[in-house]
Amino acid sequence: MTDLIGRARIETGPLRYDGPFGRVRIIRTGEPANQFEADLDAAELLAAVTERGDVLIELETLCHPAIQLHDRIQLNAPNYPTERRIEGRVHAISWGGANGVAGKTMTITLAVPHDAINQLTETEEVSDGLTDHP
Repeated sequence: MTDLIGRARIETGPLRYDGPFGRVRIIRTGEPANQFEADLDAAELLAAVTERGDVLIELETLCHPAIQLHDRIQLNAPNYPTERRIEGRVHAISWGGANGVAGKTMTITLAVPHDAINQLTETEEVSDGLTDHP
């Protein structure tokens, strides 16, 4: 029996597959009878996830011991030519380091509401972050 892979993608906005917050994969196992059922299941799962409310964004930053779970923090949305802030709740924290010595970085998983990300309008051209500014 061949494994079937169902796919569903958000096509517009910052959460689109090739957007700044896209390419989030969700894997679920099951036994669909055919490709149509696999794609239908993927579309239903995508609808359920987007209705649930939060997008988990992982970011790496310098260690800051004052940041705790459930804190609300703001960050500048990446790849935009002007400053655009989004706010989220700290969902998880992972500290860097080795052999019992704290590192200089930490990874934060931020839960950001879908609405906050969808409100990032893309009327301006998205920057690649490499352009020199005079």
